[in-house]
Amino acid sequence: MPDLVVQGLSKRFGEAQALDDISFTVQDGEFFTLLGPSGCGKSTTLMSVAGLERPDSGSIRVGDEVFFDSDSGRFLTPEQRNLGMVFQSYALWPHMTVEANLAMPLKLRKVKKSRQTSLIDDALDQVGLLPYKKRYPHQLSGGQQQRVALARALVYSPTVLLLDEPLSNLDAKLRDRARAWLKDLQSSIGITTVYVTHDQLEALSLSDRLAVMEDGHMLQVASPKDVYNAPTNASVADFIGRCSFFEATVRGGESDGVATVELAGGGTLRVTSHETHPDGAAVTVGIRSERMEVVPPRSDVGAESVNAIPAELKKVAFVGARYEYELVAGDQLVFAESEAEVTDRQVWLIVPTDAAYVFSGAAAARSRELGGVEV
Repeated sequence: MPDLVVQGLSKRFGEAQALDDISFTVQDGEFFTLLGPSGCGKSTTLMSVAGLERPDSGSIRVGDEVFFDSDSGRFLTPEQRNLGMVFQSYALWPHMTVEANLAMPLKLRKVKKSRQTSLIDDALDQVGLLPYKKRYPHQLSGGQQQRVALARALVYSPTVLLLDEPLSNLDAKLRDRARAWLKDLQSSIGITTVYVTHDQLEALSLSDRLAVMEDGHMLQVASPKDVYNAPTNASVADFIGRCSFFEATVRGGESDGVATVELAGGGTLRVTSHETHPDGAAVTVGIRSERMEVVPPRSDVGAESVNAIPAELKKVAFVGARYEYELVAGDQLVFAESEAEVTDRQVWLIVPTDAAYVFSGAAAARSRELGGVEV
């Protein structure tokens, strides 16, 4: 199957800039995810690819087939694009059987009736629902309805599969099972897939590559590991996982890729830096919650210790496999997590040299709510 190529896509809704010069390529057979918060432009991007939104500028093509080009004025309608689409609501016709739901897109494409039965059976067999072909949607569970919607999108062999948060209506355990099943199905079929979600876990576990979006822009496009372990800016680090941010100043420049930074709220860190920051430069240091060790007062950690941040424990939550902590370091809200329980009010945060991200300039740290009990 050919690659999906999106170039320079822009779209406005009145005064709001929904998309601003969006470009990306989804390779043949790749599972590509658009990830971001509500209003970031991910669904508008997907609807533009599907033909349900007409962008103001840019181009969209699959292989040599141009779906949209603002320069030439070309715009193919959704039915002309041969794309499979699964909506968040599944959009099954409640008065039709499973078989009839799958037959509808084949009828619209004027597939011969003698051919329809085999295509429907094959699609339902792929999603494990062939014995349910005579049932109605209300006779199926939420997970089964989701599979029917997916089978309907696959029954006419689309060139690209578009998925708009298809797992969001499932409960947590069923969503976990559906996620694994969906990835296995996509890999076995080998279909090029564009997936939209705000769920980090879905994006990290399903994707070959993902694009993190914010305010109509693509902040980073990379593999899940690279996005998590090497975010290109503070916004990406903040959205993926839980990260605490500290305003800091570089002291003494860098040596062998390690920078010494002085935190605005107190404490000195020696941290790995992939960029060169001159002495005196203002930077933002981001640290993942799972990379900070929370320790009670002890003799080997003091005010002059490097990579030890003094903090005050405010809240702790036991979440089964670990404890989640909310702390204050200086005037900065900090999150940490650990398998060990700590109850001392005054603690130290131990930060390994390779545990921090260093970003140029000062960035406003964003706090997130953490349920717990005061200590």
